[in-house]
Amino acid sequence: MTGFRWTAQADALFIWVAGGVWRHEKRIREGKLMISQTHLFDRVGGFLDALNKFEPFDKGRDDFNRESIRTHVLYKKIQWKQPQWVERPPWLSEDALKGQFGEVSLEALHESTSRLRRATGSDTAEWRERVRNRERIFQDQERLAAQNREFLQQEEKAAQRREKAQKKIFRREEEEKAQRKRFWREEEEKIREQEFKSGVKKLGYTKDAESSRGLSWAHPNASGFHYRKPESDSHGGAFKSGAKDRYLTVLFH
Repeated sequence: MTGFRWTAQADALFIWVAGGVWRHEKRIREGKLMISQTHLFDRVGGFLDALNKFEPFDKGRDDFNRESIRTHVLYKKIQWKQPQWVERPPWLSEDALKGQFGEVSLEALHESTSRLRRATGSDTAEWRERVRNRERIFQDQERLAAQNREFLQQEEKAAQRREKAQKKIFRREEEEKAQRKRFWREEEEKIREQEFKSGVKKLGYTKDAESSRGLSWAHPNASGFHYRKPESDSHGGAFKSGAKDRYLTVLFH
């Protein structure tokens, strides 16, 4: 192989040839027991080599082998497994398709892949049984994976339920804590009120409907009863203590 890059014509031809064989295999075998990609690339490479010599489409390339094809497909990420039939490249004549098979179209290549199966022992009853066993193993693995996914989904739902229950418990605990705080605050208010009333009674408070707290002073300085100082006597300043009484007694006798 003298060149590194493929021409656009080589890419288009590979997609048409390899894609055509793959669709043919999938149609007749319903996607099961299909030829391996290694064998397919090997036979497609031979087809491209023969065509390139008969009517060159990539003059810089001497050999299309399965390794060069595999590397190129991976490097350029070529989507050669097309779900729909790809039209033959317009530049490719029917005469050029005769190649090493001597027939027009891809039917010769289809027959070549069948011969390749028989030559490599990949189209025998024993080989088909091995493939079926691998398919059963694969199906078992798929079923187990589905069960695991279901288990993980159930576990996730259970975890969500537990989380929801924990949040509910937390909210209930917070509400109970708030209720206890309100209760003790009210109790403290009642205790302070009782202490206030007890202290008031000790100081002589009595009930008074006019008081905002329903209490008033009972002793002489209580509300509604104010101590009045005696009016000043005009003679009070002329006598010492007790002199005024003695003077008045003598005077009226």
